[in-house]
Amino acid sequence: MPAQPWKWYTRAKHHLGAGVIDLDATTFDLHLFQSSANFADAALSALGQLSSEVASGNGYTRSGKLMVVTWTQGASAAVFTFALASSVVWSAVGGNIPPRSAGRPLLTAHGRPS
Repeated sequence: MPAQPWKWYTRAKHHLGAGVIDLDATTFDLHLFQSSANFADAALSALGQLSSEVASGNGYTRSGKLMVVTWTQGASAAVFTFALASSVVWSAVGGNIPPRSAGRPLLTAHGRPS
């Protein structure tokens, strides 16, 4: 299932506006979550507050995967693109990475100010 658009939580918007998160310089990690995660709570402010991350094992680790991103101007001056330089892939080893329910956001990005 393809990833859905990122959810920008209130605290992340605050940090972005205050310059704590710099889209050009901050590193981002990608994590997998079960469909039962508490994504809808807009008051969340830290990765550890999200519930139901996929457990480490079979090729997945809860530390996530580093995302190499680019921030560029798009087709016009009003369009910008924040895109992955390459796909993030987890390869199952010794078993399956737990299944997820279709139709729910499963990926989240966590910025770490540098």
